[in-house]
Formats: sequence, C-alpha cells, structure tokens
Amino acid sequence: HEELKLLTELAKKHSGMIKIHIKIDSGMNRLGISDKVTLDKILSYISQTNNIKCDGIYTHYATSDSDIFYLEEQYNNFRKLTDTYNIKKHSANSAAIFQGKKYHMDMVRAGIMLYGYIDKNLKTYDGQNVCDIIKPAMSIYADIAQIKSLDAGSYIGYDKAFKTQRHTKIAIISIGYGDGYPRLINKGYVIIKNKRCKILGKVCMDLMAVDVTNIKNISYNDKAEIFGKNIGADVVARWNKTICYDILCSVTKRVKKVWV
Repeated sequence: HEELKLLTELAKKHSGMIKIHIKIDSGMNRLGISDKVTLDKILSYISQTNNIKCDGIYTHYATSDSDIFYLEEQYNNFRKLTDTYNIKKHSANSAAIFQGKKYHMDMVRAGIMLYGYIDKNLKTYDGQNVCDIIKPAMSIYADIAQIKSLDAGSYIGYDKAFKTQRHTKIAIISIGYGDGYPRLINKGYVIIKNKRCKILGKVCMDLMAVDVTNIKNISYNDKAEIFGKNIGADVVARWNKTICYDILCSVTKRVKKVWV
C-alpha cells in the first residue's frame, strides 16, 4: 500500500481528491494485481480515505491481434477478478475493440488505430477487414536542401556507403535520425512528385540523399513524402525490421506538427 499512502499524502497536501484506476494483471505478467485478496485490501483501504477514489479497474491484452484464445483467457481472468465490483471497467486496446463488443465494457482505449494503423490481417467480429475501415492519419514531409549532379563513380555520404554507377542527380532531404527516421543504409525510398526516390548511402542525423535522376523539373519547392498516403509507416518499419509503433513514436520534438 506504499503507493496509496503516498497518493493520500499528496492529496492531503493539495487539499484535493485523487482519482485512480487500478491495473489488473490478467495474464500479460507486466504491471498489475493478479489476486482478489490484494484487490480487496486495496479497495478497502481506499474506502477508508477521503482523498482517493477508485474511478476504474482495467487490464491490458497481450495478444488481441494474434491469439484470440489467449485474449479470451485474459478476458475471463479479468471478469472473474472484477465482476463483483460496481466500478467502471475497461480492457480493449485497438485490436480488441474490433474483436467483439463484450471487450468494450464501460470504455475503450484506442491506441495505434488513432494513427490509422493496425495488423493488416485483422478482421472485425462481423468479418470486415479492419484496414478498410481505418486509414493512416499521419504524414511527414521534408524540404529539399540541395540538388546536385554526380558523375559515375562518385561516393555518397559517410563511409562511402553508396557509389554511383552512372551520372546521377541527387536531392539532399532535410530529415534524418535526429528527427526519428531510422538510420537506413541504401534501403527504402521517399516520394517526390509522385515518384519513388531511392535512399542512397547512410541516413545522417539531419539529412539523407535520394536519387532524383528520373524526376523532371524538380525544384526546391518540391516536398519529399517520408511517410503518409503513398508510403505507410508500416512499410518504413519493415525496412528497419521493426514495427510501425516504433516509427510513429520515434518522431522527435523538433519535427513541426500541423493538425489538419
């Protein structure tokens, strides 16, 4: 009860009421309470204070997009532990929202679906393809810092990571791993004027080089789509052997955000 005592003291200090939600470990073995005796003790302690209110009980699913049987096991564990309490309950993350209405309970916790991403094979409980329902909502664009022409046999970037095999026109794009883009090497592409432009050499902290040889009339007014409607964050993730959560969460504070 150490955390509850600290919360009580904090609430008293500020003459207020602290509302909390109690986490139940239903089978993920991360955070949370997994036995009724402990839960009863915590709720009993809260009922005797005037500064803390339990406003909800919740759990988190480990396999809601991959193993429906373990999802059901966690759901049953959660219900078994909490059904006797008249308190708001919630359990559904993005994938579980689509697995069935019973997982919705009193509220849901949409996460990755707010960005418009989810497992491409996931279907709703009535058979619809989830990717037909939600669409990517986040795009990143970067400016062109310089355009230059290189002879065959020219090296690009750190460690001479790319060598041109022909006369090549490149654009230096103002984005790099300092902005949260993965440090790819001769892998991936961006979109400029609706054309794919391969990344050449190593992505640097603030810049990357791309091949624009086949783009006519390219100018400094053109933008490079890093990911968005033409390149999914999940595609960029595959290039870096990671998941789209990683790409979306890695965008740093220095990237300007515009809500549209």
